[in-house]
Amino acid sequence: MRLSSVFIIIAFIMLAALSGCSNLSHDTHEPVTEENIHNAAEDDENYKDNADNNKENNNEETKSSIRSWKDMYQSKWTFCGDLDNNYPIDDTGQVLIAYGNDNQISGYHSDTYLYGLNKDTGEKIWSVYGGYYPIHYCINEPENTILIGTKPSVDDDTRLQCIEITTGKLLWEKIFSFEIRRLAITDKTVAVQPYNLNTIMVLDVTNGEVLWEKELEQNEVLISLQRQMNNIIVSQKDGLAAYEPSSGQMKWKVEGNLFPESPHPMIMLPDVIESKQYQILSKNTNTQWITFEDCFRKIDFNTGEVLDSIPTGGINLLYLLDGEFSIVKSYEKEDNGNLFTKSFSLYSNSQKNELFSKNDTLLGAVVYQNKLIYTTPEKIKCISLDTSDLLWECGYSFDPPEAYSPLIIQNRLVIVSNDKIHVFNPDSGEYLYQVDDYNLPVYPILDIPVVDHSPSVIYVSGNEIYISRNDGHLDALILK
Repeated sequence: MRLSSVFIIIAFIMLAALSGCSNLSHDTHEPVTEENIHNAAEDDENYKDNADNNKENNNEETKSSIRSWKDMYQSKWTFCGDLDNNYPIDDTGQVLIAYGNDNQISGYHSDTYLYGLNKDTGEKIWSVYGGYYPIHYCINEPENTILIGTKPSVDDDTRLQCIEITTGKLLWEKIFSFEIRRLAITDKTVAVQPYNLNTIMVLDVTNGEVLWEKELEQNEVLISLQRQMNNIIVSQKDGLAAYEPSSGQMKWKVEGNLFPESPHPMIMLPDVIESKQYQILSKNTNTQWITFEDCFRKIDFNTGEVLDSIPTGGINLLYLLDGEFSIVKSYEKEDNGNLFTKSFSLYSNSQKNELFSKNDTLLGAVVYQNKLIYTTPEKIKCISLDTSDLLWECGYSFDPPEAYSPLIIQNRLVIVSNDKIHVFNPDSGEYLYQVDDYNLPVYPILDIPVVDHSPSVIYVSGNEIYISRNDGHLDALILK
């Protein structure tokens, strides 16, 4: 074979390779010509240009989907606590109550604090060290006082302190040898239930002097709310009883079994919980939902009148979204003893009836402009309250939110997943952006015996947002 012929064959093979690589979607049997070679070169340059453009567009899209709340909102103050995490757990209007802990599971942590912060400046007015054991507190807002019970370690006595909320002045202190199980307050008294003692002790709220004591039967429990009540309420085996605070005389009793057997060793169901936002904002102690064996009953705590009832229907959880709506979550028990949600229904508190039900696994929910927006392990969904029709749904580009309910902030849907904040359009489900300047505490364990058993990492009050950070800071932002 002549050398020139070899060069021609090699050139032909190279041209064919170039033509085939220029665009893998082209027909690989297309004849090789000089025109094709020229077009292939142009295609290659265009591919590079398009790749660069796509890269720039993707960068711009990423930038547009990440925003800073400190740029969007005005910073009001930052509080730095003594421990890694600080959570807003209560609000008196003038003072924000914050809980600090080392974010360890109970039994392994050793440090907790309760703080009173000036809402205008973020200044620490007072702090109480809780140590290893749970911190118990209740607030008497008309008298501007807070009662705090602590037992820092096994070797320490229990301290019950009465503190002036806005100044931090210690009004009185009582020392007990027992650990406090429950704490409740009325306008003139504070009731204390010890652990491992079948009794309640009622003290004068002005000086801590003991007024009267009452023996309890086994499994009788003092109803403990974080706000002032008009009566001392005790859940008994055969009903709910109210006692006159000063004398201890029974005023009324609602008959019924309050102690259904729990289907799960770690979860007491049926039960009643509140959404974290509603939990802080709700100051109503005149009426409460109580779990009876056959139903949830809404009780007037002043008179004992049953105002409403919802059948428990098995293993159910009554989830109070706000003053108007509640969710009844239904659970089933697996062979291994674990519980899983199978369905839910939306209940109107004002109309006293079920609006609709869905066979879906609801994690958390919020009501916004006549729509129910809720999270599942796979999606975020939006349902019309009028028709119960699905308006929109979207999947997650992040881990499903397991610990927190959705929030509405300035007409935006805010979802916390792990330590990140994600923001959506609540009208369409469109993902808007991720907040890049806040890393939040992950799945904290709260030892304060409040209804929801875990704190808020984001709390909205009027035109202000309070946000926990995982570096020991608590920020206050003003919505613009």
